[in-house]
Amino acid sequence: YDGYLFMVIHAVNIQSAVAIVDTLEVDIFWGRSFVLTYHSVPVKSLSDMGDLCEKDGQRVLSRGADFFTHAIVDKIIDNFTPTLDRIEYLLEELEIQIFRKPTDRLLHELLDLKQTVLYLGRVAGAQRDVVGRIVRGEFGPVTKQAMAYWLEAYDHLLRMVYTVENQRDMITTARETYMSVVTNRTNEVIKVLTIIATVFMPITFIASLYGMNFRFMPEIYWKWGYPAALLLMVVSTAWMVWFFRRRKWI
Repeated sequence: YDGYLFMVIHAVNIQSAVAIVDTLEVDIFWGRSFVLTYHSVPVKSLSDMGDLCEKDGQRVLSRGADFFTHAIVDKIIDNFTPTLDRIEYLLEELEIQIFRKPTDRLLHELLDLKQTVLYLGRVAGAQRDVVGRIVRGEFGPVTKQAMAYWLEAYDHLLRMVYTVENQRDMITTARETYMSVVTNRTNEVIKVLTIIATVFMPITFIASLYGMNFRFMPEIYWKWGYPAALLLMVVSTAWMVWFFRRRKWI
């Protein structure tokens, strides 16, 4: 606008307990000789700036509105760092739990974390674009002396965007790892059940063979028929277990 700039930037909500990350909208009216901020709830970054102005207001405000606005924006950006560190810590913990005991709860946490990172990426990308227009010199109130500080804030936002993108890739990798671990464990269970079923196949065959009610069966009246059938079952089972171990299937 003529005579001032209107910026919309988002600060992290430190006091939020309902989500991994929550943001608060901060509106900034910025002219050559004034800076006005508007926010509906308290913002820690602005409270810290207010305390700093009370302690050393002359030094903070004497350099001009462009320096002071940069200090506010840079403080807001810096307060995202603990949130990014927390997300990275949660990712590391989830990766460890995936290998120990993958559960449906872990998958839900990964999906929730992905939604959080996507939201944070949109916020960081939008703020990068806003500060990027400032450092490209599209607006007048920024002096050459203050531009170096705005470039630093822009570089910080770029690192923030890259960090969020890396965390998004980590979540995708963790989800693929989860699916691989679950699939491998399922395959192990199926393998064990298949081996058990295969080992019992000769026993089932022998029991079915001698369970037929034909009148003229060779061993039906044999004195040692029952012990011999049991021995045949044991020998066939032992041979199959030995064969599986020799082939390193079990």
